[in-house]
Amino acid sequence: SRGLGDVYKRQLFFLTLERFRLCQTWRGEPYPELSSPSPALVREAFKDHLLSGFVLRPVLGYMIYPVFVWCGMQSDTASVPTLSTVAWQVFVCMLIDDTWFYWTHRLLHENRWLYANIHKQHHRFRFTHVIATEFAHPVEDASNTFGTILGPLVLGSHMSVTCLYSVIKLVQVGWLVGWLVGWLLG
Repeated sequence: SRGLGDVYKRQLFFLTLERFRLCQTWRGEPYPELSSPSPALVREAFKDHLLSGFVLRPVLGYMIYPVFVWCGMQSDTASVPTLSTVAWQVFVCMLIDDTWFYWTHRLLHENRWLYANIHKQHHRFRFTHVIATEFAHPVEDASNTFGTILGPLVLGSHMSVTCLYSVIKLVQVGWLVGWLVGWLLG
């Protein structure tokens, strides 16, 4: 999808800036020499990200589609919602997703076993970094993906709303890069 391509393009752009030490004054971290991860960790995270983006999420999407249909999701053009319906449903999806993420993320930090065995992978990066945004254990990645689709499931949203919200979510995650260049990203 266009959203997934945008995320990868942004990551490659910021990884290039990182690799060649370009535009260091725009970094969000005060000590780039300390916040730059090892090339081995970046490679591991990038492979993990590709696996999640091209294997885990598509498989989850394929498996969850019957649940969407059971919850009343439509995909025909005759039932495309109005702009106002799209707007309020996307807003509610954001509320549900953020609430889900907050509580699951809090649980991952407060439960020692969950932190050590699932969430710690994400914190191998000491500072905010472009490739760390989605460097997560498959269980955490599945939970985050579930949070993204929970709103459309609960609302019985049209497929167009589900796709739009998924793209919005991908772009949002792509902005968490550790550089002070939000104005470049539109």
